[in-house]
Amino acid sequence: MNGDRVNYTMGPQDADTLNKVWPFGGSVNGVRGGRLPVAGEVRPAWVTRENADGTKNLHVLLDASIGHWVRDVTQGAGEGQFQPVV
Repeated sequence: MNGDRVNYTMGPQDADTLNKVWPFGGSVNGVRGGRLPVAGEVRPAWVTRENADGTKNLHVLLDASIGHWVRDVTQGAGEGQFQPVV
């Protein structure tokens, strides 16, 4: 359901995308870079949209000053998938 908290397992495509956008930690022009996740790392996320086919769009929380949104994510235990928080 929209607004639910889930756990999202970062996939290699997530790590690659984030490292291209923010290629290093630390600080750039006073903006804190934080630590970017790696593939396989589980991060908290919020459901922002439930799609008609059962997939979900998520806002993934990072330890960085950038945001990460993923679309059309399926439920499961693999990389690039989410699991409900019980």
